[in-house]
Amino acid sequence: MTRNILLIVNPNAGQINKVFKWFNAIIGWNKINKSNTIQDQINSVINFFEDHGCKIDYAITKKKGDATRFAKKASSEAVDTIIAMGGDGTINEVVNGMIHSKSKLGVIPYGTANVFGLSFNLPTRLKNACNVILNGQSKSIDLGSINGHYFVCMAGVGFDAYIIKKADKALKKTIGALSYVVLAMLEYYRYKFHPIVIKVDDDPTPKKGYFMIICNTKYYGGKFVISDKTDPADGLLDICLIKDQGFFTAIKCSVQLALGKIKKGPMVEKFQCKKVHIRAFGRHRMHCDAEYIGHTPAKVIIHPNALRIIH
Repeated sequence: MTRNILLIVNPNAGQINKVFKWFNAIIGWNKINKSNTIQDQINSVINFFEDHGCKIDYAITKKKGDATRFAKKASSEAVDTIIAMGGDGTINEVVNGMIHSKSKLGVIPYGTANVFGLSFNLPTRLKNACNVILNGQSKSIDLGSINGHYFVCMAGVGFDAYIIKKADKALKKTIGALSYVVLAMLEYYRYKFHPIVIKVDDDPTPKKGYFMIICNTKYYGGKFVISDKTDPADGLLDICLIKDQGFFTAIKCSVQLALGKIKKGPMVEKFQCKKVHIRAFGRHRMHCDAEYIGHTPAKVIIHPNALRIIH
């Protein structure tokens, strides 16, 4: 049977100044060969699938929300496979357009961080990524959601979401990953670390912290690991709640991330759950898959087996 495919392309994904590629390489970002033009890359993908008997069309995003709209339309038309060719933000938009559909998600990692690609061990070479989509296995994975906005890999509440919102697109395009580091250093002492107050599952006793990371896969922001036991098909969210806003704790957690993963301790609590209620106090910024989505209050939920991916 002929496969019907829609390729959704973000032509601006992963564009950074070559001068700063060394820094991105250190943290595992942007290892994609983009020597050809975006149209050449698109043509290569189309030719690959047509040569293997597939029917394929493509759509190019021009603004935020386009990928969701394209994916939603394709899903309603019973397209077999929707391919996201872009970074984690593009994948997030596509996923939010595929919810409650039978379409499968294929990914050609084309962004800067490519956390999704790392999480599911996807190749970054164009032909190899296409081959995985053509011949790979399909599996169901869980999705998380914050106030109805779905995420695949991770979400954050507090300082990281504030930095993501603050990061100017032009700055990110110029210096890539370094833009987040520069902004974090500049803004750390300006940022007001109000407590993040949460209730977990049906436990009436609130928990409190100053920075919260919510994981569905193990990687965060690149090759940084929050928990190496995180499983995107276990029906649970993995939470890392940092309970101190001090500079020493921030440095300690950053060093642990750089060396492997954040460890449990007096100031770092880790646990699994199915839902989290976050109170409005502090109006904390939030992101899903590094895309800014708004501020608290919020309800975070796990949705088991909500998406089929090809890997």
